[in-house]
Amino acid sequence: MAAPATSTQANGVLNGQNTAEMVPSPHIPAGPSEESVDGTSDLLMDGARFGDLEDVTNALELGINPNATINAGTTALHMASANGHLDIVEKLVDAGGDVNSKNESGNTPLHWACLNGQTHVAEFLLRHGASISSLNSQQRTPVDEVLGKEFQDSMLAVIDSFQTPTPPGTLDPEDPEVTLPARPTLQ
Repeated sequence: MAAPATSTQANGVLNGQNTAEMVPSPHIPAGPSEESVDGTSDLLMDGARFGDLEDVTNALELGINPNATINAGTTALHMASANGHLDIVEKLVDAGGDVNSKNESGNTPLHWACLNGQTHVAEFLLRHGASISSLNSQQRTPVDEVLGKEFQDSMLAVIDSFQTPTPPGTLDPEDPEVTLPARPTLQ
């Protein structure tokens, strides 16, 4: 068995727990013994939360389920979406992460991206099938989470751009060599 990974400090609070405890150091893959009780790797969750793509990649290569949850049903995709880590959101979705997964409060990754003004993440999630009409336990949609925020205009512009269907064969305005997938009006 490999020697234990060195550790670093991570300060903050996550799901009511102080994260100032020792956590695996970035760039040192944690083995299966690093899995928490519910089967979720701290390596995956911490990597998604703190934006460490290498840790997320290592966790996925170890076979950690990209849809695994921690307390309150939060997934790595929720964490990466809330914190604007687009590269990690892309990696998790490519690995099978569910863009419409709900935590115990009924929030999806799109709710969290909208709540935190993460426009690029919201756009990516919408392109990959995230539901704009999903209701959380407070009966709020992702759009409701945007209203009244300082970033309301930019986020609503992204959301509105997905309200118009994309006909087959439409080229991506950012990359004319890429054809956008046909997209019906969001529901």
